[in-house]
Amino acid sequence: MLRRIYLTAVMIGFLVSICYSESFKEDFEKGSLKGWEIEGDAKISGEQKHGGTKSLFVPKGSKAIWTVSKENKYGKVTFWLYDSKVGGKITGVVNGPRWGVTNEDGDCLVLGLVNRNSPHIKWGTYFWCSTLDNSWYTWRYPGNKFGNVKQGWHKFVFNLPDEKTLEVTMDDDAVANIPIDSAKFTKGFTGVYFEGGKGGEEKFYFDDIEIVIK
Repeated sequence: MLRRIYLTAVMIGFLVSICYSESFKEDFEKGSLKGWEIEGDAKISGEQKHGGTKSLFVPKGSKAIWTVSKENKYGKVTFWLYDSKVGGKITGVVNGPRWGVTNEDGDCLVLGLVNRNSPHIKWGTYFWCSTLDNSWYTWRYPGNKFGNVKQGWHKFVFNLPDEKTLEVTMDDDAVANIPIDSAKFTKGFTGVYFEGGKGGEEKFYFDDIEIVIK
């Protein structure tokens, strides 16, 4: 009997350990950016909101990083993004807004708006990029559903459950073509990374962030 109880306790402990996860949520309704690293004029705003009355506005020249763990963790990040789709002709090399996840080394995996002197990388389509040793790689096309994105709120999910799996989706049905061997973002993440970029007139807002780590 004692052996059976012991084995049962061990199994329960094992199941709890593999199922354990920690969740962090941010909807900006408290009006505070405590715990955020802010550069520039990023602020809580009532201009656009997804689930409540406020969201995070990250204008040009600004950056907002929310770190939930000092060490890299695997898990899933979900957030909503509002793209104002402001018009205007963009020419030349322009680095616009970008959004995604970051790790303890300061490296990032993001989607974003960019423009290059190339017919293949033009403003208006969401491209993806990652860094290694804080140096940005070439921006790449994630797939047809990431082109000509409509104005409004869009749901993004960055799912990194382990070192071999990487899945990024938009609005649940658009799956980004981001090969993990190309992205080289395999260590996990520590939080979210939002940057306003240095070009274009689009306004970007972020809301209803949920980070689940294990």
